[in-house]
Amino acid sequence: MRTPFDVLVIGAGPAGAAAALAALALEPTARVGLVDRAEFPRDKVCGDGVTAGAVAVLRELGTTAVLDGLIPVDALWLSSASGHTARVLTGEPAYVVPRRELDARLLHAATSSGAELLTEKVTDVRQAGDHVVVNDRHAARCVIGADGANSVVRRQLHGSRQPWAHTALAMRGYATGAAGTPRLQAWFGSGSRPTYSWLFTTGHGPANIGCITFDGSLRSSRTALVTAIREQFTDLDIDDATLRAHQLPLSTRRPPAARGRVLLAGDAASLINPLTGEGIQTALLSGALAGQAGIRHPDGPAQPYRRALRRRLARHLLHTTAAARAVRDRRAIDATVSAMADTPLVAARVSAMALGTGTLSPLAVAAIIARRITGPG
Repeated sequence: MRTPFDVLVIGAGPAGAAAALAALALEPTARVGLVDRAEFPRDKVCGDGVTAGAVAVLRELGTTAVLDGLIPVDALWLSSASGHTARVLTGEPAYVVPRRELDARLLHAATSSGAELLTEKVTDVRQAGDHVVVNDRHAARCVIGADGANSVVRRQLHGSRQPWAHTALAMRGYATGAAGTPRLQAWFGSGSRPTYSWLFTTGHGPANIGCITFDGSLRSSRTALVTAIREQFTDLDIDDATLRAHQLPLSTRRPPAARGRVLLAGDAASLINPLTGEGIQTALLSGALAGQAGIRHPDGPAQPYRRALRRRLARHLLHTTAAARAVRDRRAIDATVSAMADTPLVAARVSAMALGTGTLSPLAVAAIIARRITGPG
């Protein structure tokens, strides 16, 4: 084996790139590796939305240059099944960036900062004394598992996958025919289960379209999701080859985020928002916190990393878990969208929780409950 890595990151997506960038920002001479089985650029099933909160994390990392040349979006449109529509200002600009492009830009930023890219499939991760050994070839003082929903590192660390009851299923595709300025738009379905469709456009090129269900019992609902997409977007020319499904590990059930010298970040740590399926911001944030812990606490990164996650995300995760339990039918969703449409403060707090790491205020909760009792106006 070569000289051990200070930090070795498994997975070179947003969480992994953020981990490498944060580690190297603290210690530019550190040996930091990124391991991924894919050749970049590569496609990734995602809505392609980079929220204002995600932009804020990129700013903390000093890497907003990855958004250079992109057209910002300043609002999100939400429509409920009953016909209510809320326009939610994003505060700071958001962006629509195909993951093929975003991830390649982030990876380039990480390697330009000094990270070493290793293209190989990880099959074995084991802790051995004061190091972690990966594939019996690489040793590291700290390993960060940022390898997504089907994380090998998570299975090696905890021996389990995400429970189905806490897993969403999303279908994404690309379509032409949605001309105009960049926009973020979502429609909630009329069924009894919480589902929604989205249309995210960049202002040029194909639009990102999709549908997501949070019903964990729908293990084989690919056909249902394709049907929902076709019914929602009858006026668009959908590229069938781009219709791909992906499981989303929701934050309502999370594995221990760290053990020994191994840390989990992003989807591997089940940090997907259970209200929207958004995960880029928490991937960037948790990756950055993991990278910092690996450098600052090389002999014991687990506890400092868990503390940092709690400090940044504990209240948000508590609120999203409670909200996900409450918003489980059409009437609750109708009441929420209606309250957002009528009260800008409610819209701001709900969107901050659903698209960022914010929390609900008592006033916002009261407004939604009142609307639920009286019915959407």
